Amino acid sequence: MITRANAIIKVRSLLDEIYQSSDSTFSLDSAPLVNPIEFYIDKFLDEAVKSVFLTAPSTKHLPCIFLIKATPVTNIITVVTQPVFHYIITLPTSAGAFYNQEFLRLKQIDMDEWERPITDVVSMDSEEYRLLRNPHTTAGNTKPKAVMTRGAGTNTNPCIEIYSGLRYETSKINNSGQSASLINLRYIPSITLGASETIGGINTSQGILTDPKSPLVNDAICWRTALEVLATTNNEKAIQLCTQFYQEAIKKLE
Repeated sequence: MITRANAIIKVRSLLDEIYQSSDSTFSLDSAPLVNPIEFYIDKFLDEAVKSVFLTAPSTKHLPCIFLIKATPVTNIITVVTQPVFHYIITLPTSAGAFYNQEFLRLKQIDMDEWERPITDVVSMDSEEYRLLRNPHTTAGNTKPKAVMTRGAGTNTNPCIEIYSGLRYETSKINNSGQSASLINLRYIPSITLGASETIGGINTSQGILTDPKSPLVNDAICWRTALEVLATTNNEKAIQLCTQFYQEAIKKLE
């Protein structure tokens, strides 16, 4: 991904372009801002990354954490039998300066004997979650379901509850590579842009962060940041033009 320093330079360039395109006499240098414009770009950059990751129409261009099947699953999968039989996957604590363990969105989960993967999650506040917790209406392996939760007690790591109707014994799950071992679990984490473009290949405690290094993602992040900065100036003409460019950049992430 783009470095933080290069992102700030690019956003400043986009803002200058916006003001020239909008024929506005209201420049950034004369904007009623307490700090230099670069301060506001840096301030909004991380939220812009998060916004793009959450709203992109597809996850294929986004960096993701990939939990590897060959990794023993004894410390990330828990079997729960009540109120219905299901699994809890505790997402591992990530390592590295470029991202943290915050789960933003699911890319894919697939397990042995499922007929299809899971590509989205159910809200804990939804009626669908209540139905999953009922033995008569819970999900099956033809259409498994996932729910995002948090660990109990001192374990506050994000967790994914899996409802698929399959009943594997704990002994089988604890045997890496056997029944109910993870085939594929990929999710989009929160990323903080740093001093290096290289974030792919950094090992977490259980997986690898992969990055397609898509320039389309960088463009969307920079346009989103520019839009957030413009929102502090109340220049409606420039904001509308920037919104148009941002929407076009997001659409390219399909």
